[in-house]
Amino acid sequence: MTIHWALLSDLPPLPAVPPPTWLGPAERQRAELLRAEKRRGDWLLGRLAAKRLVARILAEVVRMDLALDAFDIVADHLGAPVVRLADGGRLPVGVSISHSDGTAFCAAWADSGSGLSVGADLEKIAPRSAAFVLDFFRPAEIEAWEALPAGPSRDAFATAIWSAKEAVLKALRLGLTVDTRSVEILLSDEEAAGLPGLPRPDGGGWKGFAACCSPLVPGGDRALAGFWHEKDGFVMTVAIAGLSPARSPGA
Repeated sequence: MTIHWALLSDLPPLPAVPPPTWLGPAERQRAELLRAEKRRGDWLLGRLAAKRLVARILAEVVRMDLALDAFDIVADHLGAPVVRLADGGRLPVGVSISHSDGTAFCAAWADSGSGLSVGADLEKIAPRSAAFVLDFFRPAEIEAWEALPAGPSRDAFATAIWSAKEAVLKALRLGLTVDTRSVEILLSDEEAAGLPGLPRPDGGGWKGFAACCSPLVPGGDRALAGFWHEKDGFVMTVAIAGLSPARSPGA
């Protein structure tokens, strides 16, 4: 299993009504409710990136050729996106979508019922204030941030830590309902190979990160693999949560 991904930048402004023809039936209903231009633009951008990627995976991996308007990407009861046919039948592809500064990032994979859960996040690299870092980072993360000189390297580090926290909480289907200080991130500068039994994003340039969750985080004991990548002024992160708890050293 491989995590496929795509980045998509700004779409031309689109009217709220009628919605784009490449949307599925449920997506059209959702689009018609989005009147705020920025909210609608972000949503459409993410859906287009995701639908193009899902259609490619369906064609190349699952051997199903579907037009973009033949399926919907809709939110489940926890708010996570799922892929389904217009009649409600679920398709064997998983997807995670994120937006930042006029760009959408999508990660998608052929879902064979392995029980894996994936969270993707995208953040524009920007300075993060000391107040932000102190409010949302763990002590070891704060110490590593303070050790870096002010400037691009510190900005990229803080952005990657924040993005990785979001990706992990998405993979655990918790989102920002959980204090970000309940997750500690350790970034690596080494090219990541992944963990046994867990996939990794396709292509080169992906580095690894380790994530440690508080015992109070639901599902935080699951095996986790984390990956991050700087590209075009953004940080992309992907977190993969296994079905079973991580094995302790020597187990």
